[in-house]
Amino acid sequence: MEIILHCSDSTFGNAALITTWHIKRGFDNIGYHKVVLNGYITQYIYNSINDGRIETGRYYGIINNKFIVQEGAHTLGHNSNIGICLIGKGSYTSNQINSLITDIKQIIFESNYTITAIKQHSDYSKEKPFCAGLKPDFMKILNSFLLK
Repeated sequence: MEIILHCSDSTFGNAALITTWHIKRGFDNIGYHKVVLNGYITQYIYNSINDGRIETGRYYGIINNKFIVQEGAHTLGHNSNIGICLIGKGSYTSNQINSLITDIKQIIFESNYTITAIKQHSDYSKEKPFCAGLKPDFMKILNSFLLK
């Protein structure tokens, strides 16, 4: 199983807003499993409490001692993996990155270390060449550090 990182391609938002965007596109709900906020729920108002906050989308977790992932709607052909969306356009706050790393560690632990890779949406979609927009060196470090 993999974790696939995305960007919201917006400078603001949260799980509720993304849910409305996804429903307008024909999804039944938000496509991601988690959303990492940047402090801007609306376009012009920043609240530091929300910088790095993680909100839940689709379900994943342990049921009857088994790690279950609700099918997402985030990466065509790879929706059985966990999708995490960072609010932003390829530039993220240090709080977002720290929260993302902490959350990935928790997912790895909960899944009983069955996560095999951390990738970006751009690794699967030529139509989304900059999603999530994290630099290749950072992705290498993320994978080598977290997936020992």
